[in-house]
Amino acid sequence: DKTEGQVKEDKIDDEEEELRTISESEWKRLVKEEKINHYVEHPIPIKPPNQPTNTPSLPLMLTKEERKKLRKRRRMEMHRERQQRVLLGLDPPPPPKVRLANFMQVLGKEAVADPTQIEKEVRKQVEQRIENHERRNQERKLTPEQKKQKKLKKMFEDASRQINVALFRSLKNEIDATDFIHFASHFFLLESLNAMFA
Repeated sequence: DKTEGQVKEDKIDDEEEELRTISESEWKRLVKEEKINHYVEHPIPIKPPNQPTNTPSLPLMLTKEERKKLRKRRRMEMHRERQQRVLLGLDPPPPPKVRLANFMQVLGKEAVADPTQIEKEVRKQVEQRIENHERRNQERKLTPEQKKQKKLKKMFEDASRQINVALFRSLKNEIDATDFIHFASHFFLLESLNAMFA
């Protein structure tokens, strides 16, 4: 009696022997029968069962240096794009940035002709740049209502990600007036809570 494994081995050996004895013309006939053509069949991709689907990616926390590098790179790219637009003639070239330190070099003969008048214009330009800067900052600034909404949104956002919490216990009758450090901690905690929920 042959075991099941031995029977399988015998079958494989018989198939291998048949393949060795098939002639080249027989191979060609078999290939034609299998209808091989020039089209490429792409199988439908199936997701592997061992990989989880739609895993939420945690936001990448960057160090201060990495944030600085990214900001510098982004600003350099924006500056390069502006230069490209000026070179292509899409935008007018920016006026020279004149300061009190460099107006003699930038303006040249005009500055020599009437330095007092030019100095007034330069001071006006500097003040205008500062005003524009302050105005842009004010436009970007959130209103108190928007700030409150932002805080609330942050507090109640999706909690499926990891949230670190610090819990403090502080009772009024435990505070001793002589224990300044404990009193200061309690005061700081109350002020923080008031600011957070105000």
